[in-house]
Amino acid sequence: MITIHPQLAVKKIKEGVESILREDINKCIINFPKHFKLELSFKNHAKAFKTSFYPGAKQISSTNVVFESDNYFEVLRMFSFRA
Repeated sequence: MITIHPQLAVKKIKEGVESILREDINKCIINFPKHFKLELSFKNHAKAFKTSFYPGAKQISSTNVVFESDNYFEVLRMFSFRA
């Protein structure tokens, strides 16, 4: 089936959520690493330079930037900054 009626989709989503919540919610917990290290490579050196201004980011070559953090949400903010 490629598509379903929106009301059926909502019903199936609700049933799925209710089913999971009846079980052990700890099964849904995602364990993140304690530390994140990202190395971003850009085709354009100007984008790498701009991204290097994010606090904690380091430009390691004309097109590469490294960023490290223990905070997952800080990693997400860094990705948003580089856009």
